[in-house]
Amino acid sequence: MTGRDETKTAIVAKEIGCKYLCLDVTHLESFKGFFPIARKELGGQIDILVNNAGISLHEGNMMNVTVEGFSSQIMTNLTGPYFLAQEFLRQYENQIEKSNASIIFMASEKGLFPDELPYGLTKAAIVSLTQGMARRWVTKGIRVNALAPGVTASDMTGYKRDNLYCENNCSRRAYLPEEVAEVAVFLASDTSRCITGQVLTTNMGNHLRCDW
Repeated sequence: MTGRDETKTAIVAKEIGCKYLCLDVTHLESFKGFFPIARKELGGQIDILVNNAGISLHEGNMMNVTVEGFSSQIMTNLTGPYFLAQEFLRQYENQIEKSNASIIFMASEKGLFPDELPYGLTKAAIVSLTQGMARRWVTKGIRVNALAPGVTASDMTGYKRDNLYCENNCSRRAYLPEEVAEVAVFLASDTSRCITGQVLTTNMGNHLRCDW
């Protein structure tokens, strides 16, 4: 696993029993050197990339958006994931042994609706990127899919496990990180080998908006 904060990442890695490396997706120059180190730590080739870094500043409306805030969300949510995927493809093509590879982007249900805020705009771009890459790279044995979660319990959303009530969701609750992660595991596994270019919503149908 990776994270930009080494202290927090080390704690989580110890809790779940895995190795970790530090990586900040806004530091594009670090990508080239990251994959060889990760490959060495894993003891083999890398054929799965889960591109799930993201931030939202919750500005409320367009008039509250600053140039700095706009740029930081574009960099973290779109530019970084774009070029990390590019470097993954470059490294994968140079591997001697190749198997079916999988790239999974973390979009959002916000990317499925019109929006004026940077977060929603970046996630709509991730949806387009997922579908464009899937079409381009399928003949190379590389699948590209995305998840579009609804409001999920996290520090970013403010929802906690002990109170998941969310009035704006049709299910009336926020979702748990592991519920989203299980779908990511499916997309990374051979069980989904015939699936590419898909954006799977993990929001219990909240994107299916109706008048009633």
